[in-house]
Amino acid sequence: MEEFHVIFESTVSFYETSNAAELKYNNYNDKHEGGLIRMSFFLELQKNIASTPVEKCIINYIINHPNEVIEMTMEDLARETYTSRSTISRFCKKNGYDGFNSLKIQLAIELNMFLKDEVSVNTSLPFDKGDDSLTIVDKIISQNTYSILETTRTNPPDKLEKLVEKMLNAENIVFLGVQFSGIAAYDAHLRFSRIGMQSKFFITESDILTYAYFAKPKDVVFFISYSGQTAVILEAAEYVKRKDAYMVSITKNHNNELLEYCDQHLYINSSDDPENNLSLSSRIATLSLIDTIYGILINKKSDSIYERLMQTNKIYKKHFGS
Repeated sequence: MEEFHVIFESTVSFYETSNAAELKYNNYNDKHEGGLIRMSFFLELQKNIASTPVEKCIINYIINHPNEVIEMTMEDLARETYTSRSTISRFCKKNGYDGFNSLKIQLAIELNMFLKDEVSVNTSLPFDKGDDSLTIVDKIISQNTYSILETTRTNPPDKLEKLVEKMLNAENIVFLGVQFSGIAAYDAHLRFSRIGMQSKFFITESDILTYAYFAKPKDVVFFISYSGQTAVILEAAEYVKRKDAYMVSITKNHNNELLEYCDQHLYINSSDDPENNLSLSSRIATLSLIDTIYGILINKKSDSIYERLMQTNKIYKKHFGS
């Protein structure tokens, strides 16, 4: 396997908010490529606030020696971290893996996906110039599938269920986004309004800022910005924060300014570059995440919401056909 020189630029720091301990973390630096990489595998390990000193030792070793770990046996890792086979086994299970081999497979997948030389970091395209059509199809589908799976893993069901409870008690559910994020905002509005939720969406700068100025305290507001640095979204977040509405960010899983404003953070795992974003796999992953929230919400209020959904289905069928 190609030798990658990976440095974890800074360790994860935790800070207290009025509601709970929120995660705040920095980017990873890929010295070999000279660019930034962000891998959910490492983020998931570091998110575990309850890690013991022994577990932190294992985490630090994996972060600093990912290529070596891929080639190791469980005994090797236990020896290098001054632990035991049983400790390594418990560590893997605690972090959601069936065993050490499953952990190594995930580590290998992410190193290959994010660090290989063939990826064009300048265009955010998952394929290379000169690839034939079949190769392009395969690479795009593979990247989209990967982004959906990793986004799902980074936003566990219990986290989404808590968000759904907030949404069910909201006066309005509001989705804000521009350009490609505006598409996701509009799609979300269509879904939730169709089941009788008080849903709104705003996708132009003037409409976003006007809403933000008049936001209500019982609103649940989604700020969709893959980079987390979109100027109008940040300005709107500043206004909404003053209104004490419940604020939810949907961004790439890296440190960004939008996180500072919001009460809950949902993360999109994608290799799309937020600085030069063509919104390929990140857009698909965002839509999938919203679909997941939609499904959980329907299930929470199944009786009344299914009835509403059937009623709107009849209306849509009458006007637009089957």
